[in-house]
Amino acid sequence: MFNNHIVRSRVNYQFTRELSGRLILDYEAVLPNATLVSLEREKRFSVDVLITYLVNPWTAIYVGYVDGYENLLVGGPTQPPIRGGAPTTSVGRQLFAKVSYLFRY
Repeated sequence: MFNNHIVRSRVNYQFTRELSGRLILDYEAVLPNATLVSLEREKRFSVDVLITYLVNPWTAIYVGYVDGYENLLVGGPTQPPIRGGAPTTSVGRQLFAKVSYLFRY
C-alpha cells in the first residue's frame, strides 16, 4: 500500500567533563501507491542540536535548537499548500535554554 522510510542518526560528543553536545538527524517519508490508497507523498526532515554544560551533578545549563522541514510548496494566498519533491520548506524552528538547579534545605 505504501512505503514508509524512517532514518534517525544520533551523535553524542563529550568535549570536556562538563561540556557535551548532541546532534539528532531525522528523516521520514511516506510514499503511497496511488493505485491502492489515496495518501499524499510526505517527506520530513528535522535537526536537533543540544549543548549541555554540567556545573555539578545537581546543576546544569542546556541550550538547544530544533529545525523541521517538509516537502510543502506554498502556493498563492488563496491556494492551499501542495506537496513537492524534497523537504525544503521550514515548518518550525525553536531555540531554547534551560537551567536546572537543586535547592537544598
